[in-house]
This record gives sequence, structure tokens and C-alpha cells, in this order.
Amino acid sequence: MARRRVVTGLNADGVSVLVRDGPTPGRLESGWEELWAFDGIPASLTDPTDLATFRLCPAPGRMVSRIFTIRSRAARQVASELPAGSDPVFDYMDTQQLDRRDPYDPWMHRTPTIDIVVVISGEMDLVLDGGEAVHLQAGDSVIQRGTMHAWRNQGAEPCVAVAFMVRVE
Repeated sequence: MARRRVVTGLNADGVSVLVRDGPTPGRLESGWEELWAFDGIPASLTDPTDLATFRLCPAPGRMVSRIFTIRSRAARQVASELPAGSDPVFDYMDTQQLDRRDPYDPWMHRTPTIDIVVVISGEMDLVLDGGEAVHLQAGDSVIQRGTMHAWRNQGAEPCVAVAFMVRVE
């Protein structure tokens, strides 16, 4: 189910107006939905450009915001049962920008971004390649600073989070 996205802007007289009201522009069945991408930072209030396609890593100098769902372990295959890169979401990742060192865990990855992630509903674990795992619940936030990580949902319900990803050099 696509989520509704409302976008505001300014008309020629500088008055606030509704620009778009409809489903999010990009959605993958695996649970990723694009909300908005900025063409550069600082962002422009006059650029009406909307997303064309999903890419995990924003281009240099850009930022993206998205909602993602981590399905419960019972609702998906276990990572160890999949060959590396076999999940369809990896077809949309910029593999030249993605550091995936662990062939036994296709969801362990690193991107050249600083990510601000806020859990909206459900629970999940943030797993780091050093073996640490942090349990997250609704309202918790993570500042992911370019480290190897994976998201795990050991619970029965999906976990929904919003992420803001800023490309770093």
C-alpha cells in the first residue's frame, strides 16, 4: 500500500499552495518508499523536481528522505539462506557505492552517507559488523555514520522507520 504524500510550495505571488497530493513517487515491494530528494544542499524552494527512480545512495551533494519497512523474520527468508545480493532490493542499490564485505550476510552493508533513522512503529535491531546489536523501538533514533550495519526484525510485526540520508565525501 502506497502512503499518501502531500507537497506544498509557493505560487507566483508567494502564497502557500498545495503542489502535490497523492502516493509517494517511488515504491519497491520490499518495503522502501521514496519521499523526496534534494538536488543539492542547501535545497532550493523553487525547484519542483520530483524523484525519477530509487537509488539507495544519494548522488554527491544530495540528500534523500524515505520510509522503509523491515519485515519480521518469519515473513522473509533468513539472510543466510540467500546468496549475496539475491534480495530484489539490492537491484536498486548503487553497488559501486555500497561496501558489502560479508558474503554470508547479504544485508550487512555500508554506504557513503550519514543517515538519520527514526523508528515509527514496531521494533528492530541495528547489528554492527563488530558484533554489537542494539534493540530499537518506536521513537528511537539512530545516527548511522558510514559504518557496516544491517537491520534485523526478530519480532512478529513489521518495523517501519523514516530515514534521511546525506551523501558524504
